[in-house]
Amino acid sequence: MGDKSLQNSPVVKAEEHKKIKIALLGGGNRAAKLLSLFCELDDVEVVALADGDTIGPGMAQATKHDIPTLHNCHELETLDVDVIIEATSNSEMHACLSRCRPARAEIISEQSALLMWRLLEAGKRGREHEKLLSQLSEVYDQISQREQELKKNRAHMERANRELERGLAETFFIHEFFKALTSFSSSVEDTANLIADGGNGILGVELSCVYLLENETQLRLKGFQGRTREEFKETITIGEELVGRCAQNQRLISNQDPDDPRPLAGFLVDEHVLKTQAAVPLMVRNKLLGVLAIGQTTDRLFTERELSRTESIGHMSSLAMQNAISNSELERLSVTDRLTELYNHGYFQHRLEEEISLAKRKNLQLALVMLDIDHFKDFNDNFGHPKGDQVLKRVGAILTEISRAEDTVARYGGEEFVIVVPGTGKRDAAALAERIRVKVASEAFAGDRSHPLVKKTVSIGVAAFPEDARVQADLIDKADKALYQAKRSGRNQVIVFPSE
Repeated sequence: MGDKSLQNSPVVKAEEHKKIKIALLGGGNRAAKLLSLFCELDDVEVVALADGDTIGPGMAQATKHDIPTLHNCHELETLDVDVIIEATSNSEMHACLSRCRPARAEIISEQSALLMWRLLEAGKRGREHEKLLSQLSEVYDQISQREQELKKNRAHMERANRELERGLAETFFIHEFFKALTSFSSSVEDTANLIADGGNGILGVELSCVYLLENETQLRLKGFQGRTREEFKETITIGEELVGRCAQNQRLISNQDPDDPRPLAGFLVDEHVLKTQAAVPLMVRNKLLGVLAIGQTTDRLFTERELSRTESIGHMSSLAMQNAISNSELERLSVTDRLTELYNHGYFQHRLEEEISLAKRKNLQLALVMLDIDHFKDFNDNFGHPKGDQVLKRVGAILTEISRAEDTVARYGGEEFVIVVPGTGKRDAAALAERIRVKVASEAFAGDRSHPLVKKTVSIGVAAFPEDARVQADLIDKADKALYQAKRSGRNQVIVFPSE
């Protein structure tokens, strides 16, 4: 009774697991390194090393690991071995191996052995060691089976060897791509371009692109390979076209999908150019981030292997994209005023310093506009801080609407705001300030039951570089003095330094 339970135990079954028996032909540095790597693997048994040189590094490594050494290639014929790895360029030993190989042993050529060594070396250094070995074993098993079927046909065997090398190279590429993703820390756009580049490189497709979720209904292009940006659609609506359907269904979709045979428009502006396409969602914890899409302009179908690889790349890329998005959001929050969503005081100081430095180098003008909401404390006291916050938000929005894209709009503190206006003199900056003053004065803000709509005004000061000041602190001081002159002169006006 006890013997039967022992025979069925997991321990006994694990001990019965058959190891792969390997013999190495060659005693040089390459053989020594392969031997050292194989000795670390649980599923491999090195039964012998054969070489005519008795003092080579391979022989020394074999002696260190108590592995039998053969000095005559003919002795290989007597070995019980599954695989012989040819790690020598000696033509005599190569000829001897072709005559004396054991009947059931597989031969791995010198070039394939070199590729195997590089892969094992890379796997040893990375966290993907076990995964790479598993993939190597899977690819090798497939090629070995094919070699058995085609062993009488030399041309077929050479083609199988090339397939092995391609598979090993693809596995190595995936490992390097994964390593780059996990060590990569940059902007969302750079991460998206890395993912698109990986899609092209690993899958060998012509086009790759990454669209990220912009809002509940739309995706926006963030990364691409294979064409210029202008040739890709900038936005795609969720639920429409192949990319939008992928985002909606949150699963891999291709235009060769038998479950969805309807023709779906592609991600290129010229939709007729794209013949074959597929898309996979980028997701983290069931949350959609975006879509990775691939395509071809030639008439060919994606294989099941390619579609499976596309899904794998999507899974690997999702976490890296989530990290990039989180880092971008943290960076945005660190320079943003949370109430108005304008830049904060710290970023304003940094940006003004950069713009003054640029203006000095290129002999450009620069204006600083500073404004204050008139009687804002009284408004807060009368109607409450929540209503005051609404005023601050709306004034901030007006500044953003009227300013140019290259201007820097920031909340300076309290009810004060600033605008850095590069490449602009006093006259144009004063005109900008006047448009802001008029717009704010035309607005009606929520008050209370007695005063449901309340008008507010702003006082504005303008100073310019280099006319009024040549250093940052001095320029801020001049704009501030102009602002307070506007307030002392009755408010709701624009004063340009020097004021009279």
